[in-house]
Amino acid sequence: MRRPIALAVLLAVGFGPSVASLRAEITAEQVRQAIDKGTGYLKRMQRDNGSWPDFLTQYTGGVTALCTLALLNSGVEPDDPHVRRALEYLRALKPDKTYTVSLQTMVFCQADPTRYKLLINRNVKWLESQQKRASDSRPGAW
Repeated sequence: MRRPIALAVLLAVGFGPSVASLRAEITAEQVRQAIDKGTGYLKRMQRDNGSWPDFLTQYTGGVTALCTLALLNSGVEPDDPHVRRALEYLRALKPDKTYTVSLQTMVFCQADPTRYKLLINRNVKWLESQQKRASDSRPGAW
């Protein structure tokens, strides 16, 4: 029991100061550059139809929703051509999988909740319909 505690203390004392100094060396400009690099990469990887390749093939649109959400959260505006194409692609998806519908709903809420109100409501109703009931083995789950 003493050995794991001693090892944890040794690691914290040995690496703690170097982690703190690394954190202090990152500037706001470096963070902005990293975000710009990431958004540039996502924009280059987008397909002509507005989607991104689905690596999780059973969740069609999930990766596209994640990429769109990343762009929106990094400051790319909803009227940016890449985001606009992604929103068109996501609008065309019918509710099918909880994972994709949840992410799709988050994108619509982030992009323009007033404009996408009907789709948000549709998705919320669908998600509610998929939730396990009290009589199921895991009530409240999806």
